[in-house]
Amino acid sequence: MSLACSTIFLSLVTAVVPTEPKVVAPNNGVNGTEVVVAKAPVVAAFENGVELSSKQDSAGDLQAAAEQAMKDKKLETLTGSITAGGSLSFGNTSVRRANVNAAGEYLLDDKNRVSGLFDWLYTDEKDPITKLTNITQRRVRGALQYDRFFSDRMYGFARADALHDALQSLNLRLIGSVGVGYQILKDEQSSWVAEVGLAYVLSDFKGAAANAIATGTKFDDPRGDLSARVATRYWRQITDDLKYSFAAEWFPSLEDTDAHVVYASNQLDYVIGKGFTTSLRWELDYNNTPGYRGNGDRLDRLDHRLIWGLGYTF
Repeated sequence: MSLACSTIFLSLVTAVVPTEPKVVAPNNGVNGTEVVVAKAPVVAAFENGVELSSKQDSAGDLQAAAEQAMKDKKLETLTGSITAGGSLSFGNTSVRRANVNAAGEYLLDDKNRVSGLFDWLYTDEKDPITKLTNITQRRVRGALQYDRFFSDRMYGFARADALHDALQSLNLRLIGSVGVGYQILKDEQSSWVAEVGLAYVLSDFKGAAANAIATGTKFDDPRGDLSARVATRYWRQITDDLKYSFAAEWFPSLEDTDAHVVYASNQLDYVIGKGFTTSLRWELDYNNTPGYRGNGDRLDRLDHRLIWGLGYTF
């Protein structure tokens, strides 16, 4: 009775459960007949799963290899942009304007990065009566920064800045800073970093001592302060052709609560083809303790600059 039940059960299972896939072994049976070997459903499903998993692993390996290749391509490669603009006026007024802005980044390897910037802005105007040319703006700024990554997002930095600005009566401002940075956001369409650290700000204003003596005010020329440094940089690819960038640095003095220096810029870049762009940049500088005018009055704390130019991205 037990043998009969088992036979009936096996017959039902064979009839109900499909036995695909089948493996055909031709000409190896008895009397030249083909022997069909049926695989159990569990075995077939297992083998299909192994094959699918293998394909998925291969696809994942290909994607990882492609990402690594892109990453390796970026290493030891200089990327950046350079923008220039200018204008000339003749007749009742004779004015010349020129500006150059450049920024670059070089990845030495996964842990080390070097970046820098250079700005030059020049304007002069000829007096129609005296025929003398007066320089109304001559501003030069350069910066160099080294980053050492501790992880994918955290890094330490060392930075040096130098600035000369004739409009602000600033002979030279030197800033050295160290600190840590964090990559808040990073993908193909946007990036956002924040940095904080310590800085030493040394400012040398033209005629500060003479003007201070004439007006009876206190002066310290050149003036050096231990300051904090708080900075952020952000960019976003709004469309395929339009990019927005923002950068700001704040140096609050740790020795004099009235001393603050701020650099900030907003920029729009529009691709016009083959790596060439047109850009519009709005910059502002803030100094809570500015230099003096020729009559002894303090200069304005805040300066704005709106600059247009043509550029090339590499």
